[in-house]
Amino acid sequence: MTRYLSIGLSVQSRKITACNQLWRTITRLLAGVGLVALFWAPAPAALAQQEEVIESGEQQFSQQCAVCHGLEGQGDGVLGPHLKEQPADLSRLSERNRGTFPFWEVYGKIDGRDKVGAHGAGDMPVWGTDERYEGTSGRLAMGQILEIVFFLQSIQEE
Repeated sequence: MTRYLSIGLSVQSRKITACNQLWRTITRLLAGVGLVALFWAPAPAALAQQEEVIESGEQQFSQQCAVCHGLEGQGDGVLGPHLKEQPADLSRLSERNRGTFPFWEVYGKIDGRDKVGAHGAGDMPVWGTDERYEGTSGRLAMGQILEIVFFLQSIQEE
């Protein structure tokens, strides 16, 4: 009888040890997930920087694009009625792209790589030349275009 009792205890102690090991593994995994979530969450400084970029993009947009696309990007700018083609509603780009904002496609259209007939020839973008721009030949610089794209991404309607 002692023999069976000791075997039973041995099996039970192995089960307890296995449970303890499993519990420690789960605890470590949850702690790791918590750390990842902590680092993944945007820090206040990053959020402030993101807001700055969007605000700068909004200023660029209002100076360069709003005359046709409207201040809210809805295609209702003051020049809209006088154009051959109605300006696009840029606040619905995600909606027209199955819920995904077409970031690099928008970038390409602004920088002239992807031609938009209403924007004119590639050598003379609709926004013209301005010595304030960081780019060459009066074109918007990469950073300025990115700011506009981030702004457009921020105004997408749900």
